[in-house]
Amino acid sequence: MMIKSQAPISVVVIGINTAETIGACLQSIQESDYPEELLEVIYVDGGSADESVEIAQKFPDVKIVELVQEIPTPGRGRNAGWKIANHSLIQFVDGDSTLDKDWFSRSQEYLKEDVVAVVGEHKELHPRKNWYHLITDIEWRVPPGECIAFGGNVLIRKEVLEQTGGFDEALTAGEDPDLSYRVRKAGWKIMSLSIPMCLHDIRTDSFFTYLKRSARTGWAYAVLAWRYRREKNKFRMKECVRVILSVIIPWGIFKGGMLLGYPIAGAVIGLALALRSFRKIFYFQKKFDLSLTEAAKYALHLSVVVYPQFVGVLKFIFQKVWKNAA
Repeated sequence: MMIKSQAPISVVVIGINTAETIGACLQSIQESDYPEELLEVIYVDGGSADESVEIAQKFPDVKIVELVQEIPTPGRGRNAGWKIANHSLIQFVDGDSTLDKDWFSRSQEYLKEDVVAVVGEHKELHPRKNWYHLITDIEWRVPPGECIAFGGNVLIRKEVLEQTGGFDEALTAGEDPDLSYRVRKAGWKIMSLSIPMCLHDIRTDSFFTYLKRSARTGWAYAVLAWRYRREKNKFRMKECVRVILSVIIPWGIFKGGMLLGYPIAGAVIGLALALRSFRKIFYFQKKFDLSLTEAAKYALHLSVVVYPQFVGVLKFIFQKVWKNAA
């Protein structure tokens, strides 16, 4: 059965210290091309130390939930929101995003009997601001069709959240793909649509922040690979292994060359493997409609990002495996 094109929607917005963006986020929902009486907006604040809550209070129709959390996680915020929602469709929105005004009216027709969650085009607000914004904008791009995972911005049926238990509140990263996997394991489908959904503002200009985000990604790969290691699908195991091999093999060749008396050959071969993404510059240029310089920046990102991701994998191994075995 197809969802009616104007079904009531509960919009769950989460944020923590998002004073710079939460106003624009809530405003975009308010200005959507959708009947106001069919929208319920819930803002769940994860414990902001800035003026996020005060800004949200300026929107009189927004229900505000303030969480007190020792360790804030996105899953806790989203679960707190959908569990008090009154409607059968839930739109999750991160507080640093703004929704396209036509998203609600255009997306619902794709929610069919087996398609229970849909995502649309996700873009950066300032994609050419710097290297970090460009990389993020590229990595948001998901081809239309059935997909394996959704992110923090997704339209989903509430009954699916009820049957799966919603988000894992213990996860500090990877909660979205974890729920996505459980949704698909239950026999449902997730669809990516070629319809504008939202603009995101990563607001990053620090290499340290880039490294920290990348390490969290590696940690999330490892968490999910370990969690589902005994299942046939081996969810996220491929990504985890790729990160490990991308670091160990070039470094091993470099060290092997030194030990065998061929340091230059080892260094050249190791470096060539470490920078192998540069062989696909023209492919990236065409696929993502980039300039040659931008394609080179993306190739550099692919060559560099595995190292902080590797650190994240090692962090998980130390914290979750070795300590538990001790």
